[in-house]
Amino acid sequence: MLWTWFRRKRASGFSASSTAQEVTQGIHATALTAIVTGATSGIGIETARVLALRGVHVVMGIRNMESGREVKEAILRDNSNAKIDMMELDLSSMESVRKFAFQFNSCGLPLNILVNNAGIMATPFKLSKDNIELQFATNHIGHFLLTNLLLETMKRTAIEQRKEGRIVNVSSRRHQLSYPEGIQFDKINDKSGYNSLSAYGQSKLCNVLHVNELARHKGYLIGGMPGIGGTYQEMFEEDEGSAITANSVSPGPIATNLYRYHGLIDGSSFFWTWNWKGYSIRYQYSGNHGPALVLIHGFGANSDHWRKNISVLAESHRVYSIDLIGYGYSDKPNPREIGDGSFYTFETWATQLNEFCLDVVKDEAFFICNSIGGVVGLQAAVIAPKICRGILLLNISLRMLHITKQPWFARPFIKSFQRLLRDTAAGKFFFKAVATKESVRNILSQCYHDTSKVTDELVQVILSPGLEPGAAEVFLEFICYSGGPLPEDLLPLVKCPVLIGWGDKDPWEPIEMGRNYSNFDSVEDFIVLPNVGHCPQDEAPHLVNPLVESFVARHAKSSSTTSKVN
Repeated sequence: MLWTWFRRKRASGFSASSTAQEVTQGIHATALTAIVTGATSGIGIETARVLALRGVHVVMGIRNMESGREVKEAILRDNSNAKIDMMELDLSSMESVRKFAFQFNSCGLPLNILVNNAGIMATPFKLSKDNIELQFATNHIGHFLLTNLLLETMKRTAIEQRKEGRIVNVSSRRHQLSYPEGIQFDKINDKSGYNSLSAYGQSKLCNVLHVNELARHKGYLIGGMPGIGGTYQEMFEEDEGSAITANSVSPGPIATNLYRYHGLIDGSSFFWTWNWKGYSIRYQYSGNHGPALVLIHGFGANSDHWRKNISVLAESHRVYSIDLIGYGYSDKPNPREIGDGSFYTFETWATQLNEFCLDVVKDEAFFICNSIGGVVGLQAAVIAPKICRGILLLNISLRMLHITKQPWFARPFIKSFQRLLRDTAAGKFFFKAVATKESVRNILSQCYHDTSKVTDELVQVILSPGLEPGAAEVFLEFICYSGGPLPEDLLPLVKCPVLIGWGDKDPWEPIEMGRNYSNFDSVEDFIVLPNVGHCPQDEAPHLVNPLVESFVARHAKSSSTTSKVN
């Protein structure tokens, strides 16, 4: 079903799975010239290849000339008629950008298309040669300056050829997730407040704003910019026939080496989206053989919380890590707008999990769960026992705030307090106090025994999705959800094998209480994880990954006899 959705044709006649070669079929562009930055990998290679295939004279702006030669030779092997050149361009250096633009403008070529594609993502803090934070310098400043220096040539080409020019900035959905205050103009080079992902989002936001401003005018000349020279000046011309169309584009999840610096994606795991009941659900996938594993996160977390497990487990398994609806980068529908009754329940999430296995995994799967994700996994296995082959529970939530675990005399007060949070401004105020770097760091430092594992990256992994629209309503809805199943209700009903792993230093889910679950017939063993807190998969992956592998190996059938889920 997933691939059917991807291949569904839109009004354009193309779908999300259409290739550049398919989209450009029948186009003859022999009179056009294009510059493509970052043309030695990923999207840049494919852009250069397909443009050349359609007859465009392509100039690759590249930093590594040796890699450029290899790409050029590969393109020429497949298309001996390709017109393709390469010129050195380091977008992190304004000197290099100016040299590239001068050389191109001096060679007498026209310029119809400029694809500002090159970029870096989530790099450690570093300053460029011009003493500008590296991602801001490379992704925004370099392309901003390059566009400015080439714009006169583009306008002249448009006038002479009577053809619209095209400027395309390759941005990212991440532009929505810059720093909370937006672009930190006065803190671009502030190492103390640097966050690699937010800095990337900031640079991508600048790409979008740059193009939005270009798109407002047919001709766009920039006399200067702070950090580039002079003051910020704009001069606009309305030359008939000199129109240049400017667009930014988010390419979606593409498997490129852009992620090489990104701890959340190590180059072997990639983001995808799945349409579930009209909602966009994010998941990660890695591995192409072996039993299927679905990793299920806990409250307030997301699929990135398994970033230390995915690539290791993918060496011998097909690994999926999913954002439950309402969390991570999955959609967060407002529960008040859905109808009567609760929406964010274990039944909802269990249904999502089972249908994910049917639509995307297309196979039986082992559920690897942390915290409340364990309750989701158990509920899913009870609802559809043929889908789940086994469950590994890591510090499953005891649900100590469940209404049945409260003294009878306190229950009315608890209900009143929940209504206060959910129905008044007090709830939003409470959420705003929690959704800060300081609060998230403090909470994580409580539940991780080894606080050195509470890094800036981890804080950002947990915090960033919580700043998205709708996150507050989901948060308040769940903390007011004191009903639903308990682990002790579900374990007797589960038909598949269950293994429990427990960090013995968990301050929220005491191991003494967790041990009681080992008495259920479905639980084959209870493993103590020494000196580990509530999130063993992230705090102690060296303990968890082998535990997962051995559990799955015991219960996985040979690949020749594995039955598919219909």
